[in-house]
Amino acid sequence: MSPSKMHNECRRYLENLKVTPEQREEIANNTIGQFNNPLYRSERNGRLTASNFGTVIKRREWTSCHSHVKNILTPQNYTCDAIEFGKMHESQSGFFIDLDFPFLGASPDGKVKSNEYII
Repeated sequence: MSPSKMHNECRRYLENLKVTPEQREEIANNTIGQFNNPLYRSERNGRLTASNFGTVIKRREWTSCHSHVKNILTPQNYTCDAIEFGKMHESQSGFFIDLDFPFLGASPDGKVKSNEYII
């Protein structure tokens, strides 16, 4: 693929991730239940999340990014004690997409007040 075509495909992909404030709120409300919710898993696919951001940001420049990209675009059902704990305690809030950077998303651990979240 030429660099120009790759650039255009990336722009198209990022454009498709954009949501309006109303869509973001609807997605957040409709993804409560998280991993048990198919919409939650669907909205996370292809986005950097709080769960995978650390792995991406810590990648060494000489390390291939192939596996990171693959895990973001086609996540596997990986589990560990921390993930299981999160599944049991995070079901009170849904998935929030950043409006300015729609390739970023997070699931707050809970609400502090009615309109403030802990991420």
